[in-house]
This record gives sequence, structure tokens and C-alpha cells, in this order.
Amino acid sequence: MDILVTAMRWNYSLDPSPGQIINAFINFEKQILRGHPSPPTSLVTKFMRVVIPLAIISLSIVPVFQLLLLLFVPCTPPFLLSMRANCKEPGASGYVVQFGIRLFESWMQWHMTLSGGTWVIYVLFVGTVCFLTYFRILYSEISRIQQSDDVDACIRLYKCLQVLEKSFNDFLMYRMMPALLACAPGVQVIVQYVCINHHNDIQMPGFLVFPLIGWNAGINNFLVYTLASGINIASETALQGMKNKVVGLRGQKLIRRQLRACSLLKVKFGSNFIDRGTPLVIQDFCINQTVSLTLINAAS
Repeated sequence: MDILVTAMRWNYSLDPSPGQIINAFINFEKQILRGHPSPPTSLVTKFMRVVIPLAIISLSIVPVFQLLLLLFVPCTPPFLLSMRANCKEPGASGYVVQFGIRLFESWMQWHMTLSGGTWVIYVLFVGTVCFLTYFRILYSEISRIQQSDDVDACIRLYKCLQVLEKSFNDFLMYRMMPALLACAPGVQVIVQYVCINHHNDIQMPGFLVFPLIGWNAGINNFLVYTLASGINIASETALQGMKNKVVGLRGQKLIRRQLRACSLLKVKFGSNFIDRGTPLVIQDFCINQTVSLTLINAAS
């Protein structure tokens, strides 16, 4: 988890891209979508309105539970005190020093989770929901197509979405998405294994840090990736809808060429992208690895 949040944390003095992509979404809504009626609030949007505040709160609660975990189980690796042979019996004067070290580790954890998690929430989570909302506006425009000018307006809106998608992926594809896809499934596997096999070995309330981290990892690995794959599906549906509306309109050959020039929108990581099978593959991997670790633990 520390590797994950460290890879995604924002160096605000060197990298202005998080602020730029948020401004890009704001400008898109102010300029491009001006005059378009707002669609009704979808179930996904309502659900994310609940998930996002909970995720923000959990980012601050995780370091608190980590501190409690270290108070009850002071020798837990890979924290600093686990390297000391007398971590369980520090002596009278050592308790203050140990508590200071635990407090420092928890403060660093709080700093990293907020710095790394903020952009996962406000760029990846919110950006994905925004794209799905924009496509609903585009669907509404497509349904009202009656002449060639209406198709041209829809194509222009789609191309504006393409430009926004390029900026969105430029921030995500080289660091954030590879880090999430490489580390978040591992976090989920470890949490599932601990919750199943070691729930009696870790005292409460320190144990609560594991379900909390697991909830965050599960939301990312299943819900967010499912929504991110919906961007690709939504763009395919939009293009197909415009192609169907072109039939019988004046200048349909030119319009069809313009539509063929429009590529599908994708949430990318490296040279690949998230499709509808990605969240299922991740969950299959997490379940298989958890079962394997559980069987190894039972056999040992």
C-alpha cells in the first residue's frame, strides 16, 4: 500500500497536471456544454456521491487504525520497531520513544494516503463519472438528430470529448493507472488473506485497518474499473447511434467518413486500456491468490 500511494502522490511544486486536468473538466462544462440541458442524476452518480466522501474519510482513518494496531501489536512488520529485538519490552523510558516512532509512522502514512489518494478520488473516480454523464448528454443530442447539421453538432461534441480524454489519459496512463493495476490487487489479496486467516490473531481495534483498506481496494478494483470500462462502451454506443441516424440524410458519405475518423474513448494504462473484462480478471486473480494462500496456511 505504501508503494502504491508513494507512486501516486502529487509533487505540487513540480507537476501541475492534476490541477490542469481538473481545470480542463471545469472549462469543458462551462464552454462546450453551455446551453445543453443537464441530464437527470443517474444511479451511478448518486452512488458515487456516497462513495467519494466515505473514501475521503477512510483516507484519514487508516493512519489512526494503523496507530492503534502498532499500540496493540508493536512488533508488526514492516514497521520500524519490528526490527528491534526488544520491541515488546522497551523498558520504562522506551515507551515514550516507541510511541513517538509510532506516531511518526502514522503521520507519514496519513501524509502519503492523502497525497496519493486525493487524485485517485478527484481525477479517476470523479473524472470517470463525468465522462459517463457527458455521454448521456451526447445520447440526448443524438436522439434529436433530424438533419445533417445536427449530426455535425454531435460529431463536434464527440471530438471535444476526445480531446478531454487525451488530457485525462495523459495524467493517468503513465503513472497512476499502472501503479493502481500493479499494487491495488495485491493490497486486496493481502487484506482478504488477513481477514480470513488471522482475524483472531490481531487484537481489536487495530484489526479494523484491514477491512477498511480492503473496502478501498475493492471499490477501486471492481466499481471504478467497471465504470472506467463503461467509457469505452459508451463511446462505441454513441458512434453507432450517430451512424444509424445518418441513414437518409444529405451528405451521408461525408458524415460517415467523419465518423470513421472518430476513435473510441478509453481509459488507458501504458499501451493498453481498461475494457469490460478488466474488473472480472482482477477479481478472479484476487480470489485465486487468496484461496492459494489460505490453503498454504492450512497445510503449514
